[in-house]
Amino acid sequence: MGVLSEAVMDYRKDMARTYLRDIFRNYYMSNPPSIPDRLSEREWGFFSFGKGIMNRHIRFLEPEAMRRFFTRFVPMHAYYSTALYERPDARKMAEKEWQGAELIFDLDADHIPGAEKMSYKDQLMEVKKEVHKLLHTFIIGMFGFREEHISLYFSGGRGYHIHVTDPRVYRLGSKERRELVDMIIGEGLDETLQFGKTQLDKKRHIRLMPMPHDGGWKGLIARGIFSLLDDIESRSEESALGFLVNCSKRYSLRDKNGRRFGKVTVKKAYIDLFSGPNGNRPIDKMRKGIFEVFSTDRYRDFFFELIRSMALVDLTGETDEPVTIDTHRLIRAPGTLHGKTGFQTMRIGLTELDSFDPLNDAVVLPEEPMTVDCLDSVEVHLRGEDISVAKGLQELPSYTAAFLIGRGQAILPKELTSIS
Repeated sequence: MGVLSEAVMDYRKDMARTYLRDIFRNYYMSNPPSIPDRLSEREWGFFSFGKGIMNRHIRFLEPEAMRRFFTRFVPMHAYYSTALYERPDARKMAEKEWQGAELIFDLDADHIPGAEKMSYKDQLMEVKKEVHKLLHTFIIGMFGFREEHISLYFSGGRGYHIHVTDPRVYRLGSKERRELVDMIIGEGLDETLQFGKTQLDKKRHIRLMPMPHDGGWKGLIARGIFSLLDDIESRSEESALGFLVNCSKRYSLRDKNGRRFGKVTVKKAYIDLFSGPNGNRPIDKMRKGIFEVFSTDRYRDFFFELIRSMALVDLTGETDEPVTIDTHRLIRAPGTLHGKTGFQTMRIGLTELDSFDPLNDAVVLPEEPMTVDCLDSVEVHLRGEDISVAKGLQELPSYTAAFLIGRGQAILPKELTSIS
């Protein structure tokens, strides 16, 4: 492609973004964004169409001023501070006079292993599973925040934001927020997994397990162990052995000398669990909190490594650490449109997460047809439909055209621009 052709293409892309801006303006005329609590105490920041620099340190004193801004200036991306300030429009952070900040958790596809190989649809499905764990296992389950202090939002892109507005969190500093992140990602979890010991006599001791009613990671690990024991006991011997062997391979379980645990070890450890009369079997003793139930150290070490790996891999959560730690963070504003998708940054009820479909529910732009020039063939899944879009001129619903323009996959036809 020559220099002139590149310039023409860049111009047509700019024109497409201008057209997208008009679509956004029409949407905001009848669908103004949500007004956040304590509006006048928040800093706002915006990316405009065609410019890559954020314009920030903006303050709205009343809701109508904010609504006028969106219909007159029409941002491509809109953010507000999770922090509250005495002077949010001050240019220097020290002059803003920080008053406190919401606690924010941000999770998107970047944190999902293998996401780069997934389709956009699959990325959103996987990230929703992790958000469910983050919300119910940690924010509600481990930290004990009440649901009335939690707001959940789809980001409009590839993830979700969780805002905690419990009055106790506003004055937390970065250090305290870091501790919450460490709990989620399992920092120092190996220490928690060193189960306590109780002395039987001068020469003997037994290792005790955590119990499900324990707080924090101990209780979470215990519930994981009990769930594992229930799963093993519910299976036939053949199924249970197959499951345990697969777990050993999946987690690459090894002993202290680096040797893999083979099928023989796995089978004997399994048999150990069910030896003895019912009610006094090793597996029954484990449910009472005693870990030292195996006939040899090797069988015990296999089971311990299985528990350890399951805790580190399956029980830990994901979150964007810098977002939670930052007490001055700007987050995408609820009710605004995402410039790369055209989707709405949408609030979701906590009980609605499982049924929420971002590729349908957050698609809020109109259906009226729009002709665009697709730069390549692409598969799109929107509003419950799988759409194959061919390269070249295509007449598409506005919401599909906006999605492709925002992602740089479509531009305006030549006849809609002033050059060819």
